[in-house]
Amino acid sequence: AMDTQLLPAVGAPPPFAELQRSTNTSTARFFDLAVDMLCLAGIAGYFKVLNQAWSTTLGYTDEELLARPYMDFVHPDDRASTVAEASKLAAGFRTVQFRNRYRCKDGSYKWLAWTATPVLADGTIYAGARDVTGEAAAEAMGLQLLHNQRARVEAAIAGNAVTPVFQPILKLGTLKTCGYEALSRFAIEPIRAPDRWFADAAAV
Repeated sequence: AMDTQLLPAVGAPPPFAELQRSTNTSTARFFDLAVDMLCLAGIAGYFKVLNQAWSTTLGYTDEELLARPYMDFVHPDDRASTVAEASKLAAGFRTVQFRNRYRCKDGSYKWLAWTATPVLADGTIYAGARDVTGEAAAEAMGLQLLHNQRARVEAAIAGNAVTPVFQPILKLGTLKTCGYEALSRFAIEPIRAPDRWFADAAAV
């Protein structure tokens, strides 16, 4: 997956300078076998070097990924934030856990979490990305659940669906009323036990 001819001819800092000389080094093997998506990119907006994880994750060949600006693969809704993050790198700030979506060859998108160094003197950015699509989906599901809970509670309040019920407490022996227990009844769909409604209210 690695084309060492794409590395800068001069000025590349170690350890990647070693990859110019040979793809048989332990450094090259480590780079290509890494599970995370490792890359070198330039300030012109193109990838320079990619490890095997890129092809494995997105389905493209190295040639396809190297031939086009990397912004072409970014989800349209994430391009503005990606440009802003690249500007921060150019200004000398490190990227930690920046997320955006990359298009796969089959047309689907994967969420990637990025860590990257500021731009080096030769214009190279060293970066690593991790596929967090599963985590992003779980987070989105959690947010949707919270939204649904809030909507149910707000509908119950707006519709005056909560009815207080005062249940008498009887004194044993005389069976006389000695107090009242305040309960709530919810006359709204879905029909559920009151504790489920209170749990929703507590969550939002």
